[in-house]
Order: sequence, then C-alpha cells, then structure tokens
Amino acid sequence: MSQVYITEATFKQITQKVELPKDFQFKDTLIWELSNGGEVGLDNPVIFSDVEVKDLLTFKAICKDSNLFNITVFKKIQVRDSYRYITSEKNPCYHLDKDCEKLHADYDSTDIKIPEVYKERYSDEEELKTKVDEYRVYFRTLINEFNTKYGGEWIDDKNHKSQFAARVSMKFNIPDTAVFDRDEIGAKNSGVHNWKNDEIAFIKEDITDGFKSLWVDEERRKLWHEKQWLFRQSWLGDKAEDIYGDITPYSQEDVKRILRGVHMIKKNNIISQLKHLYHIQYCPELKFDEETLQKLGLRPCWNCARFVGSGDAFTIQW
Repeated sequence: MSQVYITEATFKQITQKVELPKDFQFKDTLIWELSNGGEVGLDNPVIFSDVEVKDLLTFKAICKDSNLFNITVFKKIQVRDSYRYITSEKNPCYHLDKDCEKLHADYDSTDIKIPEVYKERYSDEEELKTKVDEYRVYFRTLINEFNTKYGGEWIDDKNHKSQFAARVSMKFNIPDTAVFDRDEIGAKNSGVHNWKNDEIAFIKEDITDGFKSLWVDEERRKLWHEKQWLFRQSWLGDKAEDIYGDITPYSQEDVKRILRGVHMIKKNNIISQLKHLYHIQYCPELKFDEETLQKLGLRPCWNCARFVGSGDAFTIQW
C-alpha cells in the first residue's frame, strides 16, 4: 500500500474550524502532564494560541473517531480565482513521494500580477473574468514567442524585457511599468512528517523534554514573565511588520529574535510531537483512499506522480 504525504498547511485547509466555548481553558490532562504541570512556575499550555489549540483538538478528534466522515471536521477545499496573477490559484496537492521537492519547498509567490489599472475597468464579474483570461492568454503566448526567439534567459536582458513590456502595454493600453509588477511573498514550509510507530513512552518523553527546553534560555524566561501574551502569538516573530502592543523595554528586533526561536524551533516541534502521539495512540493506521482525497479537492502532485505508481489507498502522513 502506498503512502500519501501532505503538508500541515494543506491539512488545515481540509479541516473545519473547531469552535471552543468562551470559558474554555486549555488544560488538556495529557498536555498538562507532559509539561510537568507548569514546571518552574510556568503555565506551559498557555504558550499555545487559540488557532493552535483548535488545530490540535481537531487532529485529536480525527484520530479518536474510527469513522472519520461521521464527524464534521472535514470540508472540501474551494479555491477561487482572485484574478490577481498571471497564473490562477490551484488546489493543493497530495504527494506519493516523501522526497518530492514540491512537498518540502518553501512557499514563494513571486508570480507576475495582472495590473490593477487594467482590472479596474471592468466591474461586472463575468466581463472581468473574460478580460483577465484574455490578458493571461496573450501574456503566455508572448512569453512562448520570446522564449523561441531569444531563449529562456531573455527576461534578464533589459532590452528584451522592455520590448515585451511595450507589446503588452500597447495591446491593453496600460503603463509598461505595470507589466512585470510582482508580489514578493515568502513563507517557510509548514512541515511534513513521516511518523514511525515509536513507543508511546518515548514520544511522551520527547514532548516533556521539548517543554523543558523552552525555558532553558534565561532571556526567554525573562520575556515570558514580563510579556506572556507574546508567546501565544509567537508567529509574530516571523513577520515584517512591527509587533503591536507594549513590548517595553524590549526592541522589536530582540522580541522577534526570541519569538522566532520559540515558534520555529520549539513550539512547532512540540505541536508536531503531540500530533504524532495522538496519531499513534488513537489511530495508527489513519487512511484515506484516493477518491476521498480528490473529493476533498486535493489533486495528485504532477512532479512525483510521474514516478510513483498509484494505489487503491494511502496512509496519510501529516
């Protein structure tokens, strides 16, 4: 039986949000036990944000229910074309090869934008779609023409790039400076795991060690005692924007550096190990068949599906 691999980000896309009661306190007995009940006076479970709590509880619910589709946590992915880029948005993939480069790649959106000055001419949705499709087809056709004429590196040549922009500008009556406008958006890969059926005791020990290691660093402990709320929003350390709220006497640079260490190195590992534990403890053979994955809106990755034979069912690896 083949295995299927998806990223954490894709898993979140196919699961519904779990609504927690307003008075909900995240003191999961298991997590409280593994964190040593707030060792050294630190209420460890409070390091998780509401989003992280919901994600953990969703995964736990899935693992505990033997009839997965009797629960209502799953939803079909609906990807809507934003008409923002030359390449329209696509549904995420599942992968058949655990070493597929697409599975482990960071998110990097540098796609060329469709100029706003062009789109704002069309207020009707159907007309906008028609005009965007027309723009995309022309743009791609012109790219193929330039590739054939000048080779694939023409875009690095200032004169060729200017010629291309002038053609698009004339065709659609837009400024040539808008033709190659891009969004530079980057994000680290959300993670993919190929879990083995480890002994539960070892997994628990790893989680406990992970909680303990959070507080080895004195600088981190000090920030916790003074600004606990920051640890629940540790993802802010990876954002370009300034952190809102009072962080006095710390600088933005210092707080972000500390939070990056908490989020990327510590919290993400603890969350991954907790899911590992739920998986092994409650449902070590969690499976979806290929038809179900496709009904949820996932598509096979073209890169690894070329080399791996398709099977009747896959073991999903979060």
